Amino acid sequence: MLVNSGINSIFDRVMSLYQGSPTKTDKRIALFIQQNRETLVDMTVSQLAQSCGASSATLVRFVRKLGFEGFPDFRRKIIEELKEELQNPFSLAPVDLFKSPILRRFAEKEITNAQLTLKEISEETILNIANKIAICDTLYTTGSGVSSIFAKMATYQFSACGMRSTCLCDVPIPEVDQLALAMENSVFLCFAFLPYSQATIETLKFAKEERGMTTVVITNLVTSEATEVCDFVLRCSSATEIPMNSITAPLIVLRGLLSVFLSLNVTKNC
Repeated sequence: MLVNSGINSIFDRVMSLYQGSPTKTDKRIALFIQQNRETLVDMTVSQLAQSCGASSATLVRFVRKLGFEGFPDFRRKIIEELKEELQNPFSLAPVDLFKSPILRRFAEKEITNAQLTLKEISEETILNIANKIAICDTLYTTGSGVSSIFAKMATYQFSACGMRSTCLCDVPIPEVDQLALAMENSVFLCFAFLPYSQATIETLKFAKEERGMTTVVITNLVTSEATEVCDFVLRCSSATEIPMNSITAPLIVLRGLLSVFLSLNVTKNC
């Protein structure tokens, strides 16, 4: 079965093949691709084939059924679509389609946070940070309170994509002590949202001034003390109607960094 190449989205093509293919192998490959959209872009053809329980030749035939010349062409298209998903404007359906005006109000606030964040962070900044991460020895992350959740998520996702990463707030040892043997070409990614932790600021200073690491801060205020001792600042709007920072914009920025990081690794491996 050859999928209609007029279907624009690669993932729509995969689902079309899944629904129309008579072979169990094609269905298994299609299902794996749908469930591992971000991580599969860092795989070679043999790694993806092994994960799907198929041969490399079968996988190549599969992507050709989708309308691609080969696996590199298929992988590049996935990267393009993942980037586009992050860059597309946000919009909600008409009000009368929503059963809960309350939830819509909160959703609109989150969309505003995302839009304000995307307007402030340049493509050049994202590319520069992703490049630093791609060539670094280790990516260290930290944060306190809700920021520690971002730090743990960042370490988990980058580790899943093959990057050596350590979350300092996972270990009951002073963070400065954990960085004592860090390599100079490492990257320190700090999440700093109100209320700011003085311990986090001190660790950030140590990473930059004592260890010579590249320091990146994702924060909601460019006036926070953390921004004074870092190489890169990514400001995320986090206003909410409740006494807690919004998590939407920071997650978009984190996923954007991860997407560019993956595309850089794919380019190097192609």
